[in-house]
Amino acid sequence: MPRFLLPTFVGHYNRAQMATISFHLRNRKSAEPTPIFMLLYADGEQTKIKTGLRIHPDQWDVEGQRAKTRGRGVATKVNGETNDDLTGMSERAIDYYGQQRRAGIIPSGAQIWEVIKPVKLTSAPVAPDAPVGSQVLADFADYIERSKAKNSPGTTASKLNTLWHLTNFCETLEKSLEYKDFTLEFKERFGDFLAAIPTGDSTIAKVLSNVKGFFSYAAERGHTTRIDTKGWGWKFKEPEIIPLTAEELKTIEGMDGLKPYLQNARSLFLLMCYTGLRYSDAIRLRPENDKRDHLQMSAKKTKGTVEVYIRKALRPILDQYFAGELRRISNPKLSEFIKELACLAGVDTPTQVTRYYKQTTIEVVETKPKYELLSCHTGRRTFVTLSIARDVPTDVLMQATGHKNFKTLQRYNQTSAARQVSAMRKAWGEED
Repeated sequence: MPRFLLPTFVGHYNRAQMATISFHLRNRKSAEPTPIFMLLYADGEQTKIKTGLRIHPDQWDVEGQRAKTRGRGVATKVNGETNDDLTGMSERAIDYYGQQRRAGIIPSGAQIWEVIKPVKLTSAPVAPDAPVGSQVLADFADYIERSKAKNSPGTTASKLNTLWHLTNFCETLEKSLEYKDFTLEFKERFGDFLAAIPTGDSTIAKVLSNVKGFFSYAAERGHTTRIDTKGWGWKFKEPEIIPLTAEELKTIEGMDGLKPYLQNARSLFLLMCYTGLRYSDAIRLRPENDKRDHLQMSAKKTKGTVEVYIRKALRPILDQYFAGELRRISNPKLSEFIKELACLAGVDTPTQVTRYYKQTTIEVVETKPKYELLSCHTGRRTFVTLSIARDVPTDVLMQATGHKNFKTLQRYNQTSAARQVSAMRKAWGEED
């Protein structure tokens, strides 16, 4: 796994083990809560270690490398607990590293993580305290709390992120937010506020969608009358779909000498590549879903039934899975391991990623090694793309993926250059 370099190293220092620890955010410009990482420098090497903690950049003191505990809009109690976790991690990492070095061992980042991880991870942001007199924001916080049971952690985090943005925007209004304020003009000003951060168009569209969902909740409970949301959309372009090629998948399948945690992660990842199941469904698989030649289950996201053919390569993985020999791990952790797997497999083709801002009038193009762009959802994307390349009928594929909309499915149809050349040669009789 590649080392990650950052410019400064301050914080806890232990002369006996010559180890220095610092904490940093993955993305300081993120409009949403972003992971906190530990950097340990010792023996002339620098190791990046996850903490399992996330925080909104607005709540992070970059210079002090800790969560803010003072200031307007600061989640004092929660941030204090985060700092306690970081302090404990730092102390445990220093102690463990010293013990291992005295035994002649240089521990890996994964080994250090197992020692330092907190008992209770902060995986989602916590709602900020609503300004005094702001019934709207208090109602929004209640809306999030009441919907937690039926929402995934990701959806809850998205709604909490929306509440953060609304709270910060209200501070610029210098007045308490009321339901009557939610007009088309408010939407335009709020959208401009988000765009100026800057926030990507797809994120702004999601924030506005969350606000509209809150409107329905508020109306249903009699907090307000129905609010007209005509014109509350935000123009954006869907992000690129980045699947594995057949060759890249084959390379990952054939990797030898993997550490146990990566072997486990590979099996879980291949399960999704072979079935197209979302992480939320793959992690819920049970023996009763196994119908010998196909899997059958109700999709968590859509509630519709999906039926997926069990390939020969999938059967050994399923047998391990149902026997409890594969360890279920969280979505963020599995995504991290998938990146590490792909990096080791040489899936590092320079890949362009385009982000759009100001309703697609501004585009920012970045080039990254492909492995950095992979996640759990890459399995689903790979399954669909490779199935289309093998001419699996659309209706059969939609039955497997649970897609109700053909247009949505086609977003996954990433025709490779090689396939296009082959098809064109055949069409024009130029195969020789």
